[in-house]
Amino acid sequence: MRVFAYVRFLIIVGLVLACDTKQPTDPDEAANLPPQCVITFPGDGDTVLIGDIDITVEASDSDGTIESVEFYTNNDLKFTDTELPYNYVDTTFWHESGEFNVKAVARDNDNNETEAELAVNLALFLPVNPFPDTIYVPENYPTIQDAIYASNIGDVIVVADGSYEENVIISHSLSLIGNGENTIIDDHIMRVESDSVIVKNLKVDKYNGYESSSPGPPGLIIYNSTFVLIDNVIANGGPFNVWFSPEYPDYPICTGGGPGARITNSSNIIIQNSDFSGNIGSDYYCWMGAPGGSGADIGSSINLFFFSTHLTGLDGGDGIHAWDHTYIGIRNCTITGNINNDATSTIIFP
Repeated sequence: MRVFAYVRFLIIVGLVLACDTKQPTDPDEAANLPPQCVITFPGDGDTVLIGDIDITVEASDSDGTIESVEFYTNNDLKFTDTELPYNYVDTTFWHESGEFNVKAVARDNDNNETEAELAVNLALFLPVNPFPDTIYVPENYPTIQDAIYASNIGDVIVVADGSYEENVIISHSLSLIGNGENTIIDDHIMRVESDSVIVKNLKVDKYNGYESSSPGPPGLIIYNSTFVLIDNVIANGGPFNVWFSPEYPDYPICTGGGPGARITNSSNIIIQNSDFSGNIGSDYYCWMGAPGGSGADIGSSINLFFFSTHLTGLDGGDGIHAWDHTYIGIRNCTITGNINNDATSTIIFP
């Protein structure tokens, strides 16, 4: 009898415990699950060409419905989508080359939310050589120009600190990368005359004047080129030139100072994190003088974009001068001197 009573007691205790631990069956009492959110395009770490980027998201909610999906680029809310398919086309024309952040936030009918975030690399152009060689100056070649002559299309030339007294002419696609402002092309010019070129992290400093009736030379020249990226480059124009007219052989005539950069017959150029400065004028030095150089002198060119760049005109020179059907966009730049464009040209500040 005692055994039977004990067993009956255990059965009753088990039933009571089962009742106490029973899970709620009311859906309102169950835990609400957050939505699912995945960015399906682009992929994290992808290289994306500057232009329009189609961002697509898959969002779902296992115990409810999706109310909205918010699209952010570089932490700015750009669009809220409430219907399938969830996507947004953003333009990246007004963004610097480099890292670009994309984020999506899915929100369900219970106001729960889930984020997805990734970063892509914005590029002006895709690499023209998937397996480039890297050439080091002066380790492999004593001069920058020797390295350029030895390079193939798409190669990378890395230049150490130092003063390089040479003209640098880039006539085929490559990347030229210095070590910052201590990598100096000194008293000479740099000229880019090719498509798909990257120039980064160096300084082009004040080419000496000479006897000529032309204005002082620019530090950087970009001519007849497309898809060029200039990043973290300092370019200083050359000083005014001096010449003598046969009519007044005893009186020197001086030209204007050179611009920091001159860009002509080119398109799809991005200049970012750079500093372009014209050189001084000659009004106070010669019997017949001229103003200083512009920060940038640009003609017959379209789709030029300046980001986070200093443009300085000296002694009456323009900060930026645009002429002959030129289209320029400027964002987050510091401009000293006039902003001067002729009737055929457009400069916008988005």
